[in-house]
Amino acid sequence: MATTLVPPTWKDPATGISWTYSESNGEATLTGCYNSSHSPMSGDIVLPSKVKKAIVTGIERGFAYNTGGFMGMASITIPDCVTDIGDCAFKGLRGLTNVTMGAGVTNIGAHAFAECTGLTRIEMSSGVISIGEMAFYGCTSLKNISIPDSVMRIGRYAFVYCDDSLYDTKTFPGAVLVDGWIVGPFADYKSTGSNEIGLLPEHLSFTGVRGIVDFAFLGRGNSKIVILPNCVKRVGAWALGRNSNLTRVMISDGVKDIGVAAFSCCYNLTSIEVSDGNANYKSENGCLLTKDGKVLVAVPAGLDNVRIPKGVTVIGDCAFLGCDKISHLKIPDGVKEIGDRAFCGCRGLETITLPDSIAKIGRHALSSLKITSLTMPRNVTRIGEYAFWGCKRLKSVEFKGNAPTCHESSFRNCPDNCEAYVSPESTGWGVEEGEKWNGLTIRYHK
Repeated sequence: MATTLVPPTWKDPATGISWTYSESNGEATLTGCYNSSHSPMSGDIVLPSKVKKAIVTGIERGFAYNTGGFMGMASITIPDCVTDIGDCAFKGLRGLTNVTMGAGVTNIGAHAFAECTGLTRIEMSSGVISIGEMAFYGCTSLKNISIPDSVMRIGRYAFVYCDDSLYDTKTFPGAVLVDGWIVGPFADYKSTGSNEIGLLPEHLSFTGVRGIVDFAFLGRGNSKIVILPNCVKRVGAWALGRNSNLTRVMISDGVKDIGVAAFSCCYNLTSIEVSDGNANYKSENGCLLTKDGKVLVAVPAGLDNVRIPKGVTVIGDCAFLGCDKISHLKIPDGVKEIGDRAFCGCRGLETITLPDSIAKIGRHALSSLKITSLTMPRNVTRIGEYAFWGCKRLKSVEFKGNAPTCHESSFRNCPDNCEAYVSPESTGWGVEEGEKWNGLTIRYHK
């Protein structure tokens, strides 16, 4: 007979509300609640800061679905100790009109307040760092919101289908702004009454803009030169990606954070330039690096010859994504890690040399290349999922060291006859000569 797991419950003696939760290391995440009669609760609800002796630090994904009595709530007060509001936590609470967040909240999950159609006011914590995708989607009564300076990321469609008065459509051509953040082009915001993206100027400066959300102009910009002035603090993931006209990006002192793949797959982009006064980033050889020079953040996809600067230890996620004009590349010694999707889709890359310093290769890191052979350095200890997926010309991989930790999908969709040459003295393969190891046929050699 199956056993049903009942979550721990704590009843607040002051309100009579019972709260279900999960607990780990003295911290609790609220998972649901109900009152004594299991009837809909109404009025103002204050979430507890403790359940028994555990401090409440999170609100579980789908919290609203785990209680039958939240639909009548007018307001929610979240205590200072809560740091994380989970995905879909309060989604669909149509009676909710006001939310007050405690000072500790740093993350607002995807869809966290989506479709709260009665929500008119939200006091956001001054420490919020991330606002998830579609976090306030469909909050049709939301007319005003103040986004704190601490915010580093705003996900795609975070403010779609809110009240028209929330949107600024005049400050920047072809775009919709919310409290100084570009949240997308007109076409994403049906309530603006326009189906046009708007023609952006050839030389585009984001004057008057605080930040650009994830995917804001993905594949939909037409400017050749983009200037990010001092007022712009943050640029989201894929914010200006896949814009074929873009040739040059100029980054001023004020930019603090640039999301993954922000300029990826811009096939005519040949230069990313950073002001010398920027405290977070610099440019070298036309590429974007962190200020200390250790992380290669982005390589313009229009370049056909790239020299990775000395001092780089990490090739960042999506750094070379879409650089399909490069045919040969030697990664310099000192690079220890290749990030997720770092070279994904570099369809012209025929040879790549990995240095002995490499220890980790990320997910999809070198997928869909034209390489026919590869030497795997002895210090590689981990190869991520789908790392070499779709390298359909790959015939052989020579491993210089012991077997790395490798996922069964790491060499998926490579030729069936692709062989792995390994030393008989190496360890960890677990198969005999001629047998398969994660899709490769093992060959022991002297």
